[in-house]
This record gives sequence, structure tokens and C-alpha cells, in this order.
Amino acid sequence: MTVGQESICRVCPHRKDSVFSELTESRLEEWCNLKTVTLYRKDQRVFYESEPSLGLHIVCSGRVKLSRSSPMGRKQILAIEEPCGLLKENDLFRSERHTVTAEAMDESVVGFVTRDDFHAFLRKNPSVALRMLDHLAVELERVEDTLHSFVTMDVTRRLADLLLRLADRHGRAIPEGRLIDVALTREEWSEMIGTTPETVIRVLSAFRKGGMIAEHDKRVILLDEGRLKRTACYGAPSSG
Repeated sequence: MTVGQESICRVCPHRKDSVFSELTESRLEEWCNLKTVTLYRKDQRVFYESEPSLGLHIVCSGRVKLSRSSPMGRKQILAIEEPCGLLKENDLFRSERHTVTAEAMDESVVGFVTRDDFHAFLRKNPSVALRMLDHLAVELERVEDTLHSFVTMDVTRRLADLLLRLADRHGRAIPEGRLIDVALTREEWSEMIGTTPETVIRVLSAFRKGGMIAEHDKRVILLDEGRLKRTACYGAPSSG
């Protein structure tokens, strides 16, 4: 459902960390005028893998997960994007079709700018182009880290590493520790580290019994990040 067009970018609390942070008010207004915004319900698809990539999608509110399916139909969650997150923006430069599926994790508003309008805007705004290059470099590093974990780590280490990375990106401090403020099912956890839900249940239970994490309302609280880091580096959690 398309919702009212308005300059929500101007009042967005996340803009300072986005690729649009250095735009002047007039350039920001120009950007907002290029954009259409659509409301997606929980579990609704923003776009599908292999669909034509027609432009840039930006998360305005809510959360959107990006996933890819193997030829055997097994799904892997590659990323979770929050407000000001760009949805697989490299498809605009290297592919005419989406290489992932984007799905709203909760009620989300997503902006869209056509490919031609976005490319023209980049040419007129080199600060955005430079920030985009920096953003793509960070995304590449994140992909390399994920690939490294799959190649070199067992499931226990991969899950500990994922908890730490999610806390860095989606965490907030609370009295007990650091809350990963994303509600994930056991299936979604398994799709992020390439294992089964049953294995995720077993490893999370071990982390919980070891005092490294707590869980509340499908969210994980990191209680002992030091031990989680040691587990991610060296394997099975120690007793102290």
C-alpha cells in the first residue's frame, strides 16, 4: 500500500548515519520528491529474488530481512535492515534482477527511487556517491566475515559470532546487559548460520545455562560478552 508522500527524511533520527547525511536541505527535498513510499505488513514481500531490479529501496521504518534460496530450496538470511538501510543496493550496479528476496519482519515503510532517477541523483551529488562507496565496502566486509565464519567455525562458534555481530548492529544497553532488539524465530536463527532449528535450540540452551545469554519475548540479552567472544574464537563455552 502506497502511503502519503512527505519529507520524512528531513526528520529521520537515523539520517546522520546514512548515505544521505551530508545533503543540504534543498538536495534532501529533491531526494524526497523522487521517492515513493509504501507500507508493507509483517511477512509481506518487498521484492522477490530474480525479479527485475527497477530501482533503490530504502527502509524508512520497521525492519526488512534479506534472504537467498539455494537450488535445493534452502533459505539463508543474509541481513536485517533497519531505518535508512538500503536493500541490496549493489544490484543497481551489477545486475538487472534482484539477487535476494526482501521481506518485512514487522509493519514497515519502504521508500523507492527508480534506477534512472537514482543514478542521475548520484551524478549530481558526489557526497552521496562517496558515502555509497563506503557503505558498499562495509557490506563487502560483512559478507567476507560471514563467509569466514561458515568456512572456519563450527555451529557453536558461528552462533556466538552471530550474536555478537547482531548486538553490534541492532543492540541497545539495558540493566542486565545488551539486548539484541530483533525478534527472531528459531527457524530464522538457523537460516542465518546454516543449521537446523533443533541445533539452534540446543546451542542457545547451552549459552543460557552457561550464563552468557538470557531470552525474553524472542529476543536475546547478552549477559557475558567476554565469554561469548572467547567462544566465538575458540569453540565450546568455558565454565568461567
